[in-house]
Amino acid sequence: MYYDLQNVSTDDLLEIIGDNSYILSYIIDNWNDFDSATPNQFTPQMVKQILKELGIQRHVLSKKPIEQRDSSDYKTYQILLKEAGKPYSRYGIVSKEIAQENIGVFADQIELYNTEAEARKALFNLQIEQNGDIENLRVVAV
Repeated sequence: MYYDLQNVSTDDLLEIIGDNSYILSYIIDNWNDFDSATPNQFTPQMVKQILKELGIQRHVLSKKPIEQRDSSDYKTYQILLKEAGKPYSRYGIVSKEIAQENIGVFADQIELYNTEAEARKALFNLQIEQNGDIENLRVVAV
């Protein structure tokens, strides 16, 4: 069957697709493809590269397995990135009512994600779990 997608109404398009859950499912399943080139990720390769740039290859982070890394390791990595002159942000989901300048106050209460894509994926999952009731939430850099 042929559909003129340029001139189809939103209702007709949703009838063709099924419903919003199919769109969300597609986005979630393919999210890594949309964010495959995120700089400064906390990977073993990036840690070794930053430590080499700083001349401290024997730093404890160079040999620590990913499974054993904790929040203090992320904070250390952020400091190392800053020393190397590379920006680094983590992302969280917050209420739209929280002003941007006040987000730092709540940083220790926010679940943080390494990439914006991970945070948006978590927000989509939250939307599915709460039947779309996330209109007062947003993803922000922390």
